[in-house]
Amino acid sequence: MWRHSINQTKPKGKTMKNRIQRYAPDLPEFIKLDQSRDESLVFDQYMGAGLALIVTTGDTILDLVYFDNMKNALELHSHAICSGADIWVGYCSCYEFCNPVELPEDTLDAERVIEGILK
Repeated sequence: MWRHSINQTKPKGKTMKNRIQRYAPDLPEFIKLDQSRDESLVFDQYMGAGLALIVTTGDTILDLVYFDNMKNALELHSHAICSGADIWVGYCSCYEFCNPVELPEDTLDAERVIEGILK
């Protein structure tokens, strides 16, 4: 499913949390999307501003999927977790993934996090 294979063991010390940036304390956190393993991922799948999910392993973005409904989001979540990847929800804007929130492994908890963001 992913453009790149997922190593079952994540690289030590390399996490997506290390890629989170913030220009100033009162501005939102973000992850630069143009730093994915496959830059064409960003340009092929980036459609502008909107709620999206990124699938990651270590500090590498494997996939970018825009939120269209809860069922599809939870299917992507389940597949990512079963594959050993992590999944984040946030807002795409200006080739950045803003306000990133790592989703918990439990599907019901992940659904609650997404619902909270949608409200």
